[in-house]
Amino acid sequence: MGLIRLRAELRAIRDAIDELRHAIKQHSETIHTAQEAEERSRRSRQPVPVVIALDDKTARDAQAEYDRQYRTQQSIRNWARGGVFAAIIYAAIAVFQWGEMRTQTKQVAKQFEAQQRPWISGGEIEFKQPEFLVYPDNPMPAKTQVNVTVEIPTKNFGVAPAFHVDVELSGTMTKQIAGPQTMDTMMELACHLADGNSKQGGGALFPNSTPTKFEIPVALGVPFIEVTEVRRVWITICIAYSSNGSTERLHHTKIWAASWPIDGQPTEIRRSTRPKVIYYTLPITQWGVVKTEAD
Repeated sequence: MGLIRLRAELRAIRDAIDELRHAIKQHSETIHTAQEAEERSRRSRQPVPVVIALDDKTARDAQAEYDRQYRTQQSIRNWARGGVFAAIIYAAIAVFQWGEMRTQTKQVAKQFEAQQRPWISGGEIEFKQPEFLVYPDNPMPAKTQVNVTVEIPTKNFGVAPAFHVDVELSGTMTKQIAGPQTMDTMMELACHLADGNSKQGGGALFPNSTPTKFEIPVALGVPFIEVTEVRRVWITICIAYSSNGSTERLHHTKIWAASWPIDGQPTEIRRSTRPKVIYYTLPITQWGVVKTEAD
């Protein structure tokens, strides 16, 4: 009985050892399988170089196709740039043409207005014999003055009536023959006076009517100079008028006139004592128009 029991116990021990060996084997196989799976996963994540070997003809064909596509893309880019430049040039030309059309439209409108409006011109102007006055001392400030009456025939050469017509003068005397630097300032003063009177009323001139004469006396004074030093008398004439009866926009005819250079001695006419004034005449042989403007 004891032997049978021992043999049974040994058999049980052997079976237990076999089971343990089998478990260890299974565990080892599981570990090995997991390691292989990890290795395969790691290898799949690494880049695998691929080398494609082409024969010479295939390589040439591929290069030719690449070159053709490159040239096509370059052509598209060039055409795109050319299109942009063409659009810019076209826009510039369009702007220039638009500006030219506006300028031509304004010119046509201005020309039409010029053909349908009045135009006033001065005829042969007469300067009646001037008289020179010298104020030598107090109570009046020392000055030299010329009194002259200017007769200006005005005529409307346009096709429409002129309204609010007025004529005003300004001027000076100089020691030199050349014109003074104040010529434009004198004209501005004359036109300022004419504009003011024109807006207050003025006359009317109808197309191709008989010239209307404006006879205007004017006294032109300057700081004292000897009457023997006076070489020329300068007079600016401004004619202001409107074309539609409104004074919002006035037209002007501007005339710059001057005596011929004075070459001769003055002649005393008379004297007064209160105030002290000496009257002279000077040998002015002729007057002339220096220039004219109209707007």
